[in-house]
Amino acid sequence: MTLPDLTWRRPTRDDLGAWARCVTDTEAVDRTGEIETEEMLSTCFDGIAHDPNDAWFGFLDSGEIGAWTWPFCFGASHREIRVTLDGAVRPALRGRGLGSALLPIAEHHGTTIIARRASSADIPAWLEVQAYEHHDDRTALFDALGYRPLRYFDERRRDLSAPIDAPVVIDGLHVARFDFAFDDAVLHAHNEAFADHWGSSPWSEREWKTYGTGAPDFRSDLSFVALAGGAVAGYAINAVHEHEWEALGHREGWIEELGVRRPWRGRGVATSLLNASMRAFADAELHFAALGVDAASPTGADRLYARVGFERVQGWTIFAKSVPDRAGPDFPPTFA
Repeated sequence: MTLPDLTWRRPTRDDLGAWARCVTDTEAVDRTGEIETEEMLSTCFDGIAHDPNDAWFGFLDSGEIGAWTWPFCFGASHREIRVTLDGAVRPALRGRGLGSALLPIAEHHGTTIIARRASSADIPAWLEVQAYEHHDDRTALFDALGYRPLRYFDERRRDLSAPIDAPVVIDGLHVARFDFAFDDAVLHAHNEAFADHWGSSPWSEREWKTYGTGAPDFRSDLSFVALAGGAVAGYAINAVHEHEWEALGHREGWIEELGVRRPWRGRGVATSLLNASMRAFADAELHFAALGVDAASPTGADRLYARVGFERVQGWTIFAKSVPDRAGPDFPPTFA
């Protein structure tokens, strides 16, 4: 299949440099705050959540990438299958209809992924795309092609120059620096803690060791676990994306995964882990702590983050589209 101005094919690892440059050029305009390195993008070729056969990249005569899509499905669940249609058009090529032409191709590959992953026709499944609140053109495209808002998320940031409370002392628990001896227990605790969260599916050991504690920017020295005897009651898995600092204009650490197992909720464990993380960030001479939060989290996480000083920076929306012959998502009532 051909599209205007570009030569289309599936990507290979040899395209990582061109892909990273395209992502960087796109970020300079889209301003999501996320910049991907070649090392980070290379995990797409490891066969975990992504399959190169589902990708479709358009190349300029120079060898640079002008547009791309790579649908993927993260995690495995018998409750639902959510396929994310990732992709972008390089800013210099926008306004030519590439996005309108590319999204249906992504949808085709996305429905193929659903067919591969679904063990039963009764499992709900749908396609998802994402747009930040300032992405008016992208939002308009999604609306025109039948996507509807499904879930809202916020990015929050905390100034580390403001006072940070000491970790809360909790009877029977103590907060310790992360050690890889805890890794398997933290994975199990994470899957348990997020079992009641929207869109959550259990992480496999391979996923965790690639995208969690095995991610290139994971910092064990800035991460923490809350221990009750020998059991993990909660955890803060943190990262430092140093390659983003120049574009951001400041140094920040990310609280990537924060969770507390149900028996220990409501006792200040999350607050203690947050304070320990922020103090470690400050000691490492970072300027801000950052995190993302589901605006409708069942644990009231957004209120917790506000209490310890996190302020909203920007938001993004997940849009969804049902596929034929499948039960789809439960849209908010306005969009049902």
